[in-house]
Amino acid sequence: MKDPVCDMDVTEKNDASEYEGKVYHFCCASCKMAFEQNPKQFIKE
Repeated sequence: MKDPVCDMDVTEKNDASEYEGKVYHFCCASCKMAFEQNPKQFIKE
């Protein structure tokens, strides 16, 4: 799985956040924070 902010490979053990019923995982807290501030910017549909 990929971090939606920086596209780095991540696992379920990494930081996670839920948005619209889907769980996203992040390589670090700063990517998670950037995603949570504006999730639509990082979601590829």
